[in-house]
Amino acid sequence: ITTIMGANGCGKSTLFSLMTKDLYPGKGNIFLKGKNIQNLNLKEFARKVAIVQQYNSASDDITVENLVAFGRTPHKKMMQGDSAEDERMIEWALEVTNLTEYRDREVSRLSGGQRQRVALARAVVKRSDYFLLDEPLSNLDAQLRLRARKELVKIHEMYRPTMVYVTHDQIEAMTVGQRVAIMYRGNMEMLD
Repeated sequence: ITTIMGANGCGKSTLFSLMTKDLYPGKGNIFLKGKNIQNLNLKEFARKVAIVQQYNSASDDITVENLVAFGRTPHKKMMQGDSAEDERMIEWALEVTNLTEYRDREVSRLSGGQRQRVALARAVVKRSDYFLLDEPLSNLDAQLRLRARKELVKIHEMYRPTMVYVTHDQIEAMTVGQRVAIMYRGNMEMLD
């Protein structure tokens, strides 16, 4: 788990947007396992990379379980329903993010923190090799943040995805990250 921290305006969000294919680099390239990410189609990229952003949107009338299930989409063929593996992964993602009791609740009836946990569950259900997380816990209160940090570390210990975690919170960066990078005015320095 590598955390990238820095003050607002230092370039964290721009870097995140480049890593998630939301921005195209003006010069240079970004590689994932030796492949330029700009050459990966969206479905291939979505299979490999799970993304949790600071702000996530969804239709208000969708249930938690159905929204989490959308995370399995990159693993399916067109018009394919949920397989037994998909069902198992959805159940696991709801459990690991403490959302099982909310599975049938509409997203519109959730708090901001609960919605953020749904976004995390939708990423977790993919079982991707890479997680890119931009301030994923910013909407949670202090106690939920602590529990969610532990959940992220537990997810990492369970199946070892590479995680890049962007935050401006020093405590979060130090407790979640195994490696910490500091951004300042677009430059990055690794802490030892």
